[in-house]
Amino acid sequence: MRHLETALELDDSRVFSDYAVWLNGILNTYGMETRTLTDNFRYLQQSLSTVDELDEPTKRAFGQYLTDAINRLEADQD
Repeated sequence: MRHLETALELDDSRVFSDYAVWLNGILNTYGMETRTLTDNFRYLQQSLSTVDELDEPTKRAFGQYLTDAINRLEADQD
């Protein structure tokens, strides 16, 4: 969540997607598949609507940053 918040503060989706690529590399080293991470990002996207502490523009931005990270991770798999 901190990386999503930083991306929002900087208005730069790449901050989060760079983090996602780095995290994926670490997790792959320990045998976790990229799909596990992208699935978790999708679950996080779905749960954003239930977070009362976030306003709608923030929820939309976080959702977009997660989508961008998912797309980047999946593109790296091709």
